Amino acid sequence: MEKKPGVRLRDVAQLAQVAESTVSKVLSGKATVSEETRNAIFAAANELGYPYTKKTMAIGILAAGDNPTRSLVPFISDVFHGIELVCQEQEVGLMYSSVPRTDIAAFAQMPIIVRRRQIEGAILINIYDQQFYQLVTQNDLPCVFVSHHVDLPQTDTIVCDDEKGGYLATRYLIDHGHCSPPPAIIGAPPEKSSLYKRYQGYRRALEEAGIPYDERYTWFGDQNGEIRGKEGVRYFFSLPQPPTAIFCCTDLSANAALNMLQELQIQVPEQCSLIGFDDSPQAARGPVPLTTIHAPNEALGMEAARLLLSRLSHRQLPSRRVCLDVTLVERGSVATRSL
Repeated sequence: MEKKPGVRLRDVAQLAQVAESTVSKVLSGKATVSEETRNAIFAAANELGYPYTKKTMAIGILAAGDNPTRSLVPFISDVFHGIELVCQEQEVGLMYSSVPRTDIAAFAQMPIIVRRRQIEGAILINIYDQQFYQLVTQNDLPCVFVSHHVDLPQTDTIVCDDEKGGYLATRYLIDHGHCSPPPAIIGAPPEKSSLYKRYQGYRRALEEAGIPYDERYTWFGDQNGEIRGKEGVRYFFSLPQPPTAIFCCTDLSANAALNMLQELQIQVPEQCSLIGFDDSPQAARGPVPLTTIHAPNEALGMEAARLLLSRLSHRQLPSRRVCLDVTLVERGSVATRSL
């Protein structure tokens, strides 16, 4: 009579060891299993009172500049705060790294938190390097872009309605009689898509009001916002017919423009009206309270964090784009022009 192979105790013991090792790795966050299996293991461990230390998930902020945490740009600090609020609420770790403004051509040049996979996903702020985008996504790092849309897989975008904001600001100046010459604009080139959308809103408002576009009243600068504001004012007031109103695409540029106008002994708003974009705390505190477009920058950060966390739980989601509304805030930097 042929003997059938039996189950040996040694095989059972080895199987038990493998199972225990797999469970331990899942509980410590070191094993890759299906979401259903992971949830079942954690549920069983909690029911049995099995002791484990759950790995803390960490996400990263990647921001252009030498030290984003010391940035004086209100937009960046507000976005940072919004991200931090959600991470605290969800008990998620948060790391950050500055990204140099020079081109990054290889993965070895990426921030260390990316190279060593110390983060599960990243939120990108003020980074416009296409090569950087490719390197990040090629290495399977889910990303959310703040105020800049990138059409790549496993990426999401959170923006405010920049085009509408540019339209509202320009329309407000037109409605206050600043038509000839047309309102001027201090903005940025197309690669800075959020600022360029504000310029497109400016163009729409001019067209709707029947005011011909005059490129002499457009100043684009690739420098930081403060330099753009100062240089733009110097340029506009070198023209034979300077503008009577200027729309600055950021409050940082508007505050710098205000300082330069005062240096040139040009009164705001009596001789030149001024409007900004962001509604930063400084906008209301200056020598002339700044009329501006309120952008929900803290909410941008909060929504960016939520988008990233939801993507980490559902990797196969299609790319998403979320747009938050903007509003006009009237203060004292715009005067009605008598025709």
